[in-house]
Amino acid sequence: MIRIGAVMSEALFASLRDSLEVDDVRVVPLGRSFRRADLEYAGKLDGLICELSEAALEGYAECAPGLRSIPCAGLPVVLNSQELASEAGIMAVIRRPDDLSQWMASLAVSSQASPPGSAGKIIAIWGPAGSPGRSTVALCLAATLARRGERVMLVDGDSYAPSLALLLGLNQTHSGVVAMSRHARLPNLEASTLEACALQYELGDQSLGIITGLSNAAQ
Repeated sequence: MIRIGAVMSEALFASLRDSLEVDDVRVVPLGRSFRRADLEYAGKLDGLICELSEAALEGYAECAPGLRSIPCAGLPVVLNSQELASEAGIMAVIRRPDDLSQWMASLAVSSQASPPGSAGKIIAIWGPAGSPGRSTVALCLAATLARRGERVMLVDGDSYAPSLALLLGLNQTHSGVVAMSRHARLPNLEASTLEACALQYELGDQSLGIITGLSNAAQ
């Protein structure tokens, strides 16, 4: 079942519901604007469709991070709809039935690839000795995923010259790697225990966890 939240006028919602609701899709009304959106369903939604008008987008920039992290598509209803979408950072604009079909297909693939409680993915960035840009690539990739609403834990596993803490201006006396190692022999190790070893780095409305490297080579 794919659940789509709708932020739009009642008339537009009725039309969207009639065209979208089939056996495996449910359209949930959230209200006429993000300022007044009903957040009860935020954690249960796979996508959002909003009316691209100033009235509907009111409060979108300040709405709860849980709502901002959900893939959002816009329905143009005014002449400057594209401009409003760009200002809000909404990349998917549905102008034709094909656009809606493609967007829905992407949600279906995403929901199948990452079911609730899945283990997620590990992405390793590797390179030769020196300064080939490993830390920069890892940091940019982590920041991009976090801004897309993904839960991200960035680990500095360089045992010779860790640099993420330096790049981000974080406390270099704290070593997340050492803190995690102390828990390695626990019989029942939970994700929350490891997450507590991370420092949180804010990226506007989003954030990512940073496991800093060894503070000195002797460790």
